[in-house]
Amino acid sequence: MKLKNIIGVITVLTLMTDCNEKAKSGHDPLSSSEISSQDKGNELSNGPIAILTLKAGDDMKFDLSELKVREGQTVRIILHHTGTIPASAMGHNVVLLQKGVDIPSFAAACAKSDAPDFDIPADRLKEVVAHTKMIGGGETAEIEFKAPPKGSYAFICSFPGHYAMMNGMFTVE
Repeated sequence: MKLKNIIGVITVLTLMTDCNEKAKSGHDPLSSSEISSQDKGNELSNGPIAILTLKAGDDMKFDLSELKVREGQTVRIILHHTGTIPASAMGHNVVLLQKGVDIPSFAAACAKSDAPDFDIPADRLKEVVAHTKMIGGGETAEIEFKAPPKGSYAFICSFPGHYAMMNGMFTVE
């Protein structure tokens, strides 16, 4: 049997095994380059993209308080507002802050901001790694960025008063 044919047979058998494993586990082993926090908790993704899903509702809480990624990895954060109250009264966003940012000062600046929906004031953007837009009940927002250097970074919701309850740590390993 020619080498080309042997490789073809091995490929077909591998795909059949992978499909069988997917049927048994409900997980597609061929798509493991993208790992969702919803599927894997806070385990680190070895793939090129880490997909991190956060939920926040009218109770002013993120469902996760810790997110982990690898240095240099592409990160996609998806925020789902699971509540029903509109953004003007109960808006949520995710703001990933640079190391060392004074969180109460930053949040106070956002609360006083002339920017729409208590967004980040232009003079404070240098303190931000990445952020989603402000969303209301039933809405979804997402951002994609390269993970910053190794370390721990705070993330918050910048809607007035929310940062005290809506915060967590984004760890880059």
